[in-house]
Amino acid sequence: MAADKNRKSFKEKAYDIIDVSAEGGVSTISEIFLEGALGAVVPGATSVIFSYKQNRMEKNLLRLIQELQDRITTIEELYEKMDPDKKFVIQEFFAGLICDYVIDEQEEEKIKYIANGFVSLSGQEKINMDQTIIYLDILKSLRLIDIRILFDKGKGIILHNENFQEYLDQLGINNEQYRMINDKLLRLGLYKSSYDDEYQKLVKNVNDLTDFAMSLQKGKSNRLRSTITSFKPKDRESISLSKLGRGFINYFSGEMEEDE
Repeated sequence: MAADKNRKSFKEKAYDIIDVSAEGGVSTISEIFLEGALGAVVPGATSVIFSYKQNRMEKNLLRLIQELQDRITTIEELYEKMDPDKKFVIQEFFAGLICDYVIDEQEEEKIKYIANGFVSLSGQEKINMDQTIIYLDILKSLRLIDIRILFDKGKGIILHNENFQEYLDQLGINNEQYRMINDKLLRLGLYKSSYDDEYQKLVKNVNDLTDFAMSLQKGKSNRLRSTITSFKPKDRESISLSKLGRGFINYFSGEMEEDE
């Protein structure tokens, strides 16, 4: 019983993190998260059955508070520039939404990317609600190893040469696992295949040929593009970042670059 009485509550632990912040940090994080979304999310007591999930939830949320605290200077600067409507949307909708993703996260290290996403969200001149939800959904479906490979792809450090096996060894995966991760990133739309572009070119050529044949039947001869005869599909597929992939990396990297 004495141990239970001495055990700090979630809010007490959170305030312990925030209290070491720079001047002004307490009000912003408290206002957005502790006095809003998290106040309703974290219950005061737990049962034995749910103790594991409760502990994970508390650990994840405290990690979120710490990650936000580490970015407090940027958050304060962005928050000061917000108009009341934007502050309201972030407090009443996005704070709770972000907490929902954090609570269920299995890999605690991913929470730093969610914190980066919050900074990117705060820096948007006009909040793009759909984009934020799409990005968070994609992030939720990725594992840390997936994110590492995606970010490395964005940095251009994945080279398929004699050093590629050394790169896989550093990740602790084999060629088959790497291929599966590539396929996953491709399915999510973060990568694009050169075959996609080739397919679009092929469709365009078929349509042009169909129009040309129809014009001949009508006694009219439309000009046929010379590129049709020179078109040759590539034998080997190449994988690159898609526009969505670049935007995703910018959003969660903490660099706050604008999407293309």
